[in-house]
Amino acid sequence: MSLYKKLDKSLVISTYILLLIPTVLFFSFWCKWYIAIPSIVIVIFLIHQAIKHFSYKTEKEYKEIFNVKRWIVIIALLLLLNVLSGSGGIMYQNWDYNARNAVLHDLIDYDWPVKYRYDEDDLIYNIVGENGRLSYYFSYWLPSALIGKVTNFNVASFASFIYQFFLLGLFYFLLSRLLNKNSIWFLVVVCCFSGLDLIGTYILNPTYDFSLGNHIDTWGAPFAYSSNITQLFWVFNQALPAWIITLLFLNAKNFKNIGLLIVLSIMFSPFPTIGLCLIILYFLILGFKKENLFERIKETLNFRNFLAIIPFIFIALFYLNNASSQPKGIILSSGVGIKQMIIAMLLEFGLISILCINKKNWKYVIANSICLFLCSQFYLGIGNDFVNRTTIPLLLVLLIMVIDNLKENNKIRNNLIVIYLTLASITPLNEFYRTIVFYNNYGLLAEKNYNDNWKTYGKTINAEAMQIYIRNFSSPYKDNFLNRYIYK
Repeated sequence: MSLYKKLDKSLVISTYILLLIPTVLFFSFWCKWYIAIPSIVIVIFLIHQAIKHFSYKTEKEYKEIFNVKRWIVIIALLLLLNVLSGSGGIMYQNWDYNARNAVLHDLIDYDWPVKYRYDEDDLIYNIVGENGRLSYYFSYWLPSALIGKVTNFNVASFASFIYQFFLLGLFYFLLSRLLNKNSIWFLVVVCCFSGLDLIGTYILNPTYDFSLGNHIDTWGAPFAYSSNITQLFWVFNQALPAWIITLLFLNAKNFKNIGLLIVLSIMFSPFPTIGLCLIILYFLILGFKKENLFERIKETLNFRNFLAIIPFIFIALFYLNNASSQPKGIILSSGVGIKQMIIAMLLEFGLISILCINKKNWKYVIANSICLFLCSQFYLGIGNDFVNRTTIPLLLVLLIMVIDNLKENNKIRNNLIVIYLTLASITPLNEFYRTIVFYNNYGLLAEKNYNDNWKTYGKTINAEAMQIYIRNFSSPYKDNFLNRYIYK
């Protein structure tokens, strides 16, 4: 086995290990032992089988993927990107970190599984009841929280920075592996990729304050799609695992291990898992190669995929068991106008999808666009989370189509795509600008860089937003069959 092949396999194994660790911790500390042990054994077995049937590339392809000089620059840029994202509190953290830092605090400060006891004079008591439990998809923070239990929150926060940096690196490796090339320009496209949010904001709200640093990503709400930088700076815990798992599927180009990928995906977040399943579905219908549909279905209906149902059920039931009542329904029935929807669909993904269509990919572009549209037609909860999160894997596929087209020698199309990306880059530039401005105000590693006002879900603090969103994080703990016999 060549050095390239060894390195390739080692990085894929590392990817699975970083996804496995939180999964093992969840089953070990949140499930009864007779549920945890079989589930962990199954997931490890499935990962072993996925690695065992790993497919290699040619030496020529490996030389393009593992170009050392380019990787030195890319690693430095990824490190800078991770710092700018707010991870670890090294630089300014966006508002969403209030909620995410509170998850990390509680995972450190409370015993596992995290449970709460509320007093009657606490406002959360009227929302959740006397007994609550942390019900958010918290797997992303489990490795860092474990370190925090023997150190403190700041050390755990820095550990999450390291964890995120490794995930970023593995994401870019898998992207390069899929495209058979390692290019700094790919990273530029990743950072620029977004909807035409500036144009959309102006159309719907021409009096909006267009000062640099304003968050314009949700201009089309409830039809809200997030740029890659927005995802990394705000919902990293859902975006990074979703990117990586989607790329594992696209790199494999088969359906032998989709059960494992779905288990790992739902462990980190259920919403992007829906988008991943839609991708798997349309690739199942359209295929990766020229094999017929019957062969693809036969490949899907294998023992490993059926075995993955066992850990999947216990993860899914945990979310359902803890889910509080949330508003849900169809977007258009809530009074949103058709005109707003059409504008949002065109500017968020429609125009760039049209620019990407060619003879080779037109079926996939149409299928991906249909899925992006369908995800926008439903809401769950009081925010735009459903469409924001379910579309994460689908937008990644669209990004890959953009890069694929830029690799082709079609000057007219490439120029139009570059113009589009230039206009789209206003959204991520605003995110970068806001981070840099607040860094200049506070300084590196300053305490004020942390958006950490909530602290815990164990009590109500003086934050109206926390009271609005509390159901996303703490749910009533009920004495039912699941909590008596499956979960601790």
